[in-house]
Amino acid sequence: MKERVTGKSRILTETEAKQEEFNIEQDLRKIRGCPVCNHITNILADFFAHLQYELSNDESTRHNYAEELGLCPFHAWQLESFSSPLGIARSYPTVLEHVASILVTRAETSSRSPEKALKVVRDSATCSACHLLEKIENNYIKHLGLFLTDIDGRQAYACSHGTCLKHLEQLINAVSAPVTVRFLLLDEAERLKRISADLRNYVYKRDALRRDLLTNNEKDAYRRALIKTASGRNVYAQGDRGGSL
Repeated sequence: MKERVTGKSRILTETEAKQEEFNIEQDLRKIRGCPVCNHITNILADFFAHLQYELSNDESTRHNYAEELGLCPFHAWQLESFSSPLGIARSYPTVLEHVASILVTRAETSSRSPEKALKVVRDSATCSACHLLEKIENNYIKHLGLFLTDIDGRQAYACSHGTCLKHLEQLINAVSAPVTVRFLLLDEAERLKRISADLRNYVYKRDALRRDLLTNNEKDAYRRALIKTASGRNVYAQGDRGGSL
């Protein structure tokens, strides 16, 4: 008899299936920013939206979540942004009671190793959302690398906004052809120069009270500069893997 998948495991399974649904050519044409960051953000937003609903309404999901000790601190706060105070109030008694029972047990057994007494907080190595992020990211990078193996793919990429620098590094590590690596490096160098010029023009026109002459590229250059150097907003937290939105 096939075991029924419930709770967070079911949500993870459904989300992992959805992460295969993307169109790189369309992403490059439509996204004004890093397509990898954008894909991660969209998939994890769907994950958090479904998880908060199930936690609020399904007892088995709450028990699964408690047994897994929830998410890492960063992703727990991302989940909170999708929840209401009532949703959190319904979700977390099971978590707190489960942790309390662990602490009571460890109080009797951890006298010789007190440093292990509070190992009840998830980090990026044990958080299911962090693992999901890494899987989504690696999958998209792999397909983007394959997309760039022919000249048409590289031309489509050249007409886009490219990736952030973090994902550029991963993309270069994923491709093997020297011609593709050279293309990515020179292409990115030109992008950074153009963004820098847009930033300087933005400052000049603002200082000269000529805001009416600002182009769209100059108006959002500050945002594109941050995406390039720091990835999508909140995709990564304090140097650890994890996060979206």
